[in-house]
Amino acid sequence: MEVERELQALRQADEKISNRYVLITISANFLFLIVSWILNELNIFHIDKNLFRICLIISFVLSITPWFYYAFPKYVKPESIKYLITAHILLITLVDVSLLSVHATLFLLFPLLLATHYHSKGILRLSAIASCVIAVIAPIISIKIKTFDSTFLVYLFKMLKPEYISGSKAVDEYIETLPLTPALGFTFFYGLPHALTIASFSIIVLMVNRSRNEGLRSRATELNIIQDNILFSVANLIENRDTSTGSHVKRTSDIVRILALEIMKTDRKHSTSFWNAVIKAAPMHDLGKIAISDSILRKPARLTPEEFEIIKTHSQKSVDIIDQVLKGIETEEFLTIAKNIAKYHHERFDGSGYPSHLKGNEIPVEARVMAIADVFDALCSERPYKKPQTPEEASLIIEQSMGTHFDPHLFSVFKACFPQLKEYYEIENSRINF
Repeated sequence: MEVERELQALRQADEKISNRYVLITISANFLFLIVSWILNELNIFHIDKNLFRICLIISFVLSITPWFYYAFPKYVKPESIKYLITAHILLITLVDVSLLSVHATLFLLFPLLLATHYHSKGILRLSAIASCVIAVIAPIISIKIKTFDSTFLVYLFKMLKPEYISGSKAVDEYIETLPLTPALGFTFFYGLPHALTIASFSIIVLMVNRSRNEGLRSRATELNIIQDNILFSVANLIENRDTSTGSHVKRTSDIVRILALEIMKTDRKHSTSFWNAVIKAAPMHDLGKIAISDSILRKPARLTPEEFEIIKTHSQKSVDIIDQVLKGIETEEFLTIAKNIAKYHHERFDGSGYPSHLKGNEIPVEARVMAIADVFDALCSERPYKKPQTPEEASLIIEQSMGTHFDPHLFSVFKACFPQLKEYYEIENSRINF
């Protein structure tokens, strides 16, 4: 799931750039159409001049409108922009191929070539199918509106079958020997071959795009691994300084994972990616302790009220470090979750916590979950000033603190997870004792 999130982030970052390049290409295509119009005015092409002028205006509108989607994305859903641009590309292709007929045959590849800018199977399928359809119907439209330039066919016919050009009767007799009607014959021997060519090219493009996506997936996986290593490395810096807490970072992260997986079974408000981000961010809840002096952080006794006030500052310091270390590396959603966990996991449900004295549902749910994990591990762990309590004793304290320290709505989740938590601490204790 994390890889999918990273992959999606890469695609979104690339999509705006892709839209710009596609729009530039569309604009360049309009210049090609202007050149064709000039050639037609010079009678090099044989297309009705008034019709060409009308088509030129239509193409201009189709070429310029997509820039509005790009320039003002707030009026259009971002995920819809590439589909709207693709629709314009297909309409432009239909106009160009219908207008210029045989002179624009290769232009049938235009939608597919532009579709390769996007990491979207939907765009590629749409472009491939629509291009095949255009390959069949555009020549027919060209004949109907009388823009099909037959001059080159006359010369081709003259070169290959000169004996039939001497008289129209000979041509008619030759046409009568053909097995299909002119319309069907034109479709089968002109439109369908082009469609098959486009289909073959589409398969190649689809394979290339699939290869690119695999490359992106691999890159996203590597980024995800690197980011996870950064998170745990930074968190371990704290753990290595605060020798009194042992493997607190690892254990609390594992507890959050157990609780989050249980919550995900029934939670309809938050997505799976949200809870995966909570699990991933859990190791960072005490990052700010790196800014606390060793004399306080490693003190082998209870803290004085003054020292405790200094310790309290680690919540905001954690937020500052997360901003400095992870901004630009992680998504905004993850940064928000990580900062909420770091800043608010010492808040209490009755409003008596710190640093902001938030109350009830004012406390982000990720911080409420982290609070349970943090306190449960503190209770079950040995400190210089106390002996560890059993999971059963810690569970009773957690239960008695529901509604004051902890969110009472999470009690059922905690109770459901308690067998797993008990087993987890039994394994941890046996490992330590061994």
